[in-house]
Amino acid sequence: MAGSPPQERPFARAALRLGLVWTFLLAVNVALLILFWRREQVATAVSEARHSFQKDLLYRQWVSDLGGIYVPADRVEPNPLLAEVPDRDLVAGGRRLTLVNPAYMTRLVHELGRSAFGLKGHITSLRPLRSANAPDPWEAWALAELDRGRREVVGVAPLDGKPHVRLLGAMVTQPSCLKCHGGQGYRVGEVRGGICVSVPIEPLWTFLRQPIHLATLAGAVGVWLVGLTGLFLLARREAARERQVRQMMVRLEEVQRLDSLGILAGGIAHDINNVLGAILSLSSAFETLHPPDGPLGKALATITQACLRGRTVVQGLLAFARKQAPEVGLLDLNALVHEVRGLLEHTTLARITVALDLAPGGAPVRGDAGALTHVIMNLCVNALDAMPGGGTLTLRTRSGEDGARLEVEDTGTGMAPEVLRRAREPFFTTKPMGKGTGLGLAIAFGTLRSHGGTLELRSAPGKGTTVTLLFPPPGGGDDAAAAPAAPAPAAGRRILLVDDDELVRASVPVLLQRLGHTAETAAGGEEALARLARPPLPDVVILDMRMPGLDGPATLARIRADHPGLPVVLTTGYADPEAMGLAASMGAGSFLKKPFSTEELRASIDLAAGGR
Repeated sequence: MAGSPPQERPFARAALRLGLVWTFLLAVNVALLILFWRREQVATAVSEARHSFQKDLLYRQWVSDLGGIYVPADRVEPNPLLAEVPDRDLVAGGRRLTLVNPAYMTRLVHELGRSAFGLKGHITSLRPLRSANAPDPWEAWALAELDRGRREVVGVAPLDGKPHVRLLGAMVTQPSCLKCHGGQGYRVGEVRGGICVSVPIEPLWTFLRQPIHLATLAGAVGVWLVGLTGLFLLARREAARERQVRQMMVRLEEVQRLDSLGILAGGIAHDINNVLGAILSLSSAFETLHPPDGPLGKALATITQACLRGRTVVQGLLAFARKQAPEVGLLDLNALVHEVRGLLEHTTLARITVALDLAPGGAPVRGDAGALTHVIMNLCVNALDAMPGGGTLTLRTRSGEDGARLEVEDTGTGMAPEVLRRAREPFFTTKPMGKGTGLGLAIAFGTLRSHGGTLELRSAPGKGTTVTLLFPPPGGGDDAAAAPAAPAPAAGRRILLVDDDELVRASVPVLLQRLGHTAETAAGGEEALARLARPPLPDVVILDMRMPGLDGPATLARIRADHPGLPVVLTTGYADPEAMGLAASMGAGSFLKKPFSTEELRASIDLAAGGR
């Protein structure tokens, strides 16, 4: 609606937050997965480096225990650092041999392993005998750690511009080492450096491009997309539901506005029609006293026509405000059921299950759509009240040659026999104060009677309730021909007119007298009941529906209780379908809309009184 504040969309914001949380959780999961893979890669490289280091120590110990080994001098260059060792070089079997000590052998093996396996071994020390054994920055740091008492240092550091897992293990002086290094100041148990083993590892991006890792990452991205897609679809569905709720709220506001307008229009129509009724009654009464061609007769006819035109204007206002009953026409009960369900499914019926069992091809009836819709809605609300803990409401339609029927069945608490017997009585209710008027079933029964049908009620404690609305066939015959013949006009009746409007009480008796009747008046329901308590009883009561204090329906109920056979004509300023249904259920003989003409008043009195 124009000028309304922007509608809140809490679920859209919640979906956005959920999407961000979902993305964050997946990102954290992928990051942890990559970290795990990297740790596994590093752990494998560390294990490989440690095995290489242990192998180096093992063959160093073997060579050290043997005091060194001799190899052909033409294959291995003599070690200049062993020049002071006796028998460094000797000849055996005509071949010149040279001594290889553990350190020299380790260096030779490391050079071979570097070219064959990619492993890089390196003997190093903070006080190297060979310049080639001088430590690089990482090795210098690791050697310092060895001096502090550690026996192994592991880390990931670049070597030759590529990432490597590097392990530096301590070399402890053994007694066998003194044969070659005794003159260099070595002491048994002293750490004289270490062996550094470097294992190359792939860069992270290259590592992640492995097929198994790519497949896993692709799966994570797929899960992320599926989650976001689900959130998007859920958000869109919820947004659609929110739009429906907003539209229903707009419709509800419109209905409330029209209802308020209808209440206002009804009050205005009642007052205007009373004024028009007084004028029309007097003009109709005096019109018969003067020739229609005379000046006064023409003036009275003009007044009558003006009143009738004013009645048409008021009826148009009531139709706009939905307080005027529409024309009776051909209806489909299935369509009415769908309409009622659409009105209630997002509100009062949200906590129960609604099941539809509708007649194939429709269930045609002839009737008033507004009145029937109201009846069905009231029955559904009654069913809801009977199922406070939830249950199933079944709306079932059937159609056949004998007419159509609508069943409203619930699985609620049901009614005891004594309650079932009184269920159709007006103002009878078992609901707490403020929860019901006791008119729902009475109006439904009266509405069905006005449609030529009937209402059946079945219920038992604990077995739910079924209300069946039975309609006659819509038929193609002449309704007028099927209607009972109107009784012959009669005069000389005693009429009690009950109306709170002084103009009506002053004008209508004049018209009644012109019709040959005797008229008494009462200004309200209490005064009318007091008059009816005194003999003689009037022949007909003309009773206004809208009065302060004891209104028309309540007065009619008292009249029916005290004088069951007394004919009653109900009058009102507008033809409210509920009022018409209620009046029919309470036995009103006829229903007369204000303002009424002489012939309309005569016909209503004759119809209510019958042959009386």
